[in-house]
Amino acid sequence: MHWRLVLQSFRSTPDARRSRHQRCTQSRHSSIEPSDSVTEYSMTTATEFWREHEQKVEATWRSIACLLTLAALLLIALPCADALRPASDSMAQWFQRAGAPVTVFAFLAQNKASHLGELLTPGSFGSPEIMAPRLRYLPKQKRGLWFATCLTIIGTIVWAYGDILFNNVARIASAAA
Repeated sequence: MHWRLVLQSFRSTPDARRSRHQRCTQSRHSSIEPSDSVTEYSMTTATEFWREHEQKVEATWRSIACLLTLAALLLIALPCADALRPASDSMAQWFQRAGAPVTVFAFLAQNKASHLGELLTPGSFGSPEIMAPRLRYLPKQKRGLWFATCLTIIGTIVWAYGDILFNNVARIASAAA
């Protein structure tokens, strides 16, 4: 069957051969070359990916800020909340207990800050899409990590020695008065 097509192509006019060749070449290459819709789809997908990545970075930063604020407020507000204090606990013990939730929330913020650092660190050479959020959020991440570490240490010290600290501060305050 193949030889019949070859003979037929020799018998046909040059214009007919040329148009047949163009149709075959066009159909063969049309599946290889990307169409405009595929290119547009891939650009939209990449744009959506980087937009979602930046939203993830922003959400992680917000959770770090909330956890650190909560830890700092607990350190200040919990010892002052006398209504929550059990009757069997002294004020010094209540202050000591405030160190535990401060440590927990600061530790969670520290883990989130480490995760944010991973989100901001590219696996290879950085593209402009990753470098823009990196330049914006990396200083915040470092400050958040430093503040979370400090609050974890302070919360641990209060948790371990809060009653001693409270009694010594009360003794110094009464001696000064």
